[in-house]
Amino acid sequence: MPEHCVEEIEKHMGEITKRSGLIVENVYLLLGILLTSVQVVPKERILERMKEAEQIMGKIDMDDTPFIALALSFPNDGVWSEDRHFLKQNRVKVWLTKDLLKSMRE
Repeated sequence: MPEHCVEEIEKHMGEITKRSGLIVENVYLLLGILLTSVQVVPKERILERMKEAEQIMGKIDMDDTPFIALALSFPNDGVWSEDRHFLKQNRVKVWLTKDLLKSMRE
């Protein structure tokens, strides 16, 4: 995940706690567990693809640009997000949680 993601989590903590039903401390606990399995990619590693990502996401949601830049920078199976803004572009596959869980069951 791009290091920008940590800022996004902080920015949307209220929404995360509301949707998940968890208290802030438990969200941070789960985040800590997730981060043991996820690599945080410094922004320098995705700068090369930022302009392309800005063209894709610029009129949709500029805050999502680093996620698209990351997806364009490395071979991958797409972006996992419940942010519906990602569905408005067609360059990177978007995995909703329900689709990811369904795929894991198959």
